[in-house]
Amino acid sequence: MPTENINAYPRPFTAWWALSLIFVAAIISYSDRQVLSLLAEPLRRDLGIGDVGLSLLMGPAFAFIYAIAGIPLGILADRTSRRNLIVVGMVLWSVATVYCGCARSFGQLFVGRVAVGLGEAVLSPAAVSLIGDFFPTRRRGTALGIYFTGITLGFGCAVIIGGAMLSATDSGLLSNTPLASLPPWRSVLILIGLPGIVWSLLMMTFREPPRRDVYEAYRTIGDSSASSEIDVATRRKTAPAAGRVNAKQIFLKNIRLVPLFVTVAMASLVENAIASWSPSLLMRNFHREAAQVGITLGIVFMSGGSAGMLCGGWLSDQAQRRWGLAGRLRLCLAAACLGVATVMMINSSRMTIVVAVILVAVIASALITSSGLAAILDSVPNHRRGTATSISFFLNVAVGLGIGPTAVALLDRFAFSDRMDLTPALLLVGALGYAIAAGGAWVTIALLRDSGEAISVREGA
Repeated sequence: MPTENINAYPRPFTAWWALSLIFVAAIISYSDRQVLSLLAEPLRRDLGIGDVGLSLLMGPAFAFIYAIAGIPLGILADRTSRRNLIVVGMVLWSVATVYCGCARSFGQLFVGRVAVGLGEAVLSPAAVSLIGDFFPTRRRGTALGIYFTGITLGFGCAVIIGGAMLSATDSGLLSNTPLASLPPWRSVLILIGLPGIVWSLLMMTFREPPRRDVYEAYRTIGDSSASSEIDVATRRKTAPAAGRVNAKQIFLKNIRLVPLFVTVAMASLVENAIASWSPSLLMRNFHREAAQVGITLGIVFMSGGSAGMLCGGWLSDQAQRRWGLAGRLRLCLAAACLGVATVMMINSSRMTIVVAVILVAVIASALITSSGLAAILDSVPNHRRGTATSISFFLNVAVGLGIGPTAVALLDRFAFSDRMDLTPALLLVGALGYAIAAGGAWVTIALLRDSGEAISVREGA
């Protein structure tokens, strides 16, 4: 009787086509999410919203529903069509972004941001789970790096496209359109929300890949070998016995996910704090216009985030081949230490140095995110990847987006006498966040070493 080949992944063209569509969906998602940071100053003037109110719109309004809905949607991604979930989510968050452009009060903006958060809560759990079934372990870090590059490009596109739209509106390029009578920030939100509705139709052009019936195997640290084919009947007979024999390893595997989740969440906290307030920081401290800041920071976010995600994914795969799971964690630790050292210089009086600090911080957070998520996927079986990813992104949004921007605003107001100079608050949040991320990576490595074994999924690694 022929055996089932559990390594029968979809054809490369199919996998890369699906990844390219998901990649663009990530760009659109994070553009819609992040563009509000560039519009903070016009919003302040038009609607009379202070820093704390703006931080609530940029953070908790989005993070609140994401935190509530993220995990149930991740569980749903493990049980239903992930592609269709993404399509529905895209339509919802795109329509909600357009609604934000029509909002007339803080309350209406808050409701719109909640709807954006609900739609975007679908994307990453479903997308990461799909990537796990499209790509084998030896290519998964690279594939995840590409997907997360879309996220960082979304940050950059938000400020570049938003800045360009603000400049175009100010120069009268929209004078003969229905948007001519609207304030520029409203036009930006409406125009940046529309592409997602169109792209959701293209998402229907790839098929849902089969879910792999993956059983975990155990190997010592540094052993990167893997079987090419495993007989299904043999796996089913041996899996229960392996579970009894390796109860300690299973327990330690579950425990070590906790500090690993913390590491990735802290990278998100710093990234969101810097991404949310760096436009205002440059406008206030160096007296730059929104359009100019948008182009500068857009290039920083796109180049730094792309480099960090792509290099992080590739380096993570190389480290995994040499040192097993511990290799991905060592990369997280090194990137977090780099972040601590760099963010201490954000109080410079020279704009070029501050921009360079933001660039390195974006790279460090991207390295931690791509390598950390790959480590999480390596530590859980297929049928739990959507749930594990949703937990990670719940923490990334609840802690990163929910706390990061607001922590900066509250520290500036209460700890630093509301000086309107965001530098001390950003320095403290950034240094502390990266330090906690480094501690989480170090603890995970220690737990891995104490277990005496590295747990991975044998699927043609």
